[in-house]
Amino acid sequence: MFIDYLRYVAFNGYLRSFFEERLSDYVEAEVTTGQHLRFAPPYVHRHLPYLRYPDVEGLLHYYNYYDLGFRIEHWFPGFITKELSNRPVTFTYDDYDRPDLEVIIDVDPKRWSDRYIERRNYEGTTIVYRPVSAAKAHWRSGDRIFPESNVHAGHGTICGLFCASNGDCFALTCGHVVNNASQVFIEGTRRKFWKLQLPSTGRRLGDVRHFTLCDKSPNLTMQEQQLDAALIKIEGVDCRKHEDRPLSTSVRSISTLLQEEIVSFHGSVRRRDTVARVLSLTVKKSIDLLNDGILRDVGDVIMLGHPARQYFVQSVSRPGDSGAAVRLAPDSKNAKWGEWHGMILGSDEAGAYATHAEHLWAWASKKIGDPEMDFAFELEGPLNS
Repeated sequence: MFIDYLRYVAFNGYLRSFFEERLSDYVEAEVTTGQHLRFAPPYVHRHLPYLRYPDVEGLLHYYNYYDLGFRIEHWFPGFITKELSNRPVTFTYDDYDRPDLEVIIDVDPKRWSDRYIERRNYEGTTIVYRPVSAAKAHWRSGDRIFPESNVHAGHGTICGLFCASNGDCFALTCGHVVNNASQVFIEGTRRKFWKLQLPSTGRRLGDVRHFTLCDKSPNLTMQEQQLDAALIKIEGVDCRKHEDRPLSTSVRSISTLLQEEIVSFHGSVRRRDTVARVLSLTVKKSIDLLNDGILRDVGDVIMLGHPARQYFVQSVSRPGDSGAAVRLAPDSKNAKWGEWHGMILGSDEAGAYATHAEHLWAWASKKIGDPEMDFAFELEGPLNS
């Protein structure tokens, strides 16, 4: 159940006209808080056994996905775009045998009415509605990092480390967690980021050197991806002095990401990893990033949910998880533990939302000016220059 196929259909294929032009025929712009695209549940259940192969390559070899109606050119697993300034591209698919897809439209619970109970249809694709509010960013006092001015009371989690060829080291987190050009500090009980020796608790980490935040009303037809991210230049670190550090963490290609795949993330206020499941592609979602009542739209992200059905409505993520790295679950056999999928942005009652790692890598590589840089979750040894 390739997320890449959903991205193609939503942004380049036969449903692009729905999201860009026809959406207003189904819901008013001021009423909807998000739109998502997924393989329909009955379709998933019919094909789910094929997702249990030991790795993605096994899936591609043993499961002839032509039966799903996919036609792609020049396929090879692990493709990562090198177009650093643009949204990562998708493969091209034919529409001869379309799989069963489902568009989910989130409606502000305060504006919910009986008109949204009945399912609708757009050119053979099912349209369903659900009462879900705008997403909220994850902040909480006592989390790992916070900005100097603390204007928005923002706290969050370090996602990982970009190690440039010149020895510079940058910590990645969400843009809404810190302030542009601000100093960032560490707080909490830990003195390490995995095995990276960071400054003492409550001490300065570094300055925000690169920063981006979603526009209030982004145009989904724009080629440049709307991101919520920040890069913090860590003081006193020279990556070149750590020749024995572990190999860089691999960046998960969107072209191999599957709906229903099991992943995990670790927020800075948690004692253990949180296991989640890839639910759908989120075409657009309104989110209150700065906790100021102003909604900003994020697009082309993945929605995560609980790995199994819950009896009580509770988001899979919680305050403090913003910036947490999404990775494969520790017991997954699909790839090596540590592969980087994305970064948690926030959540609503339906699920958590995460930016693709490939998007973030492309943005960071352009800002840092180093297409050969590494991304790592840990570095061995003390990092004082």
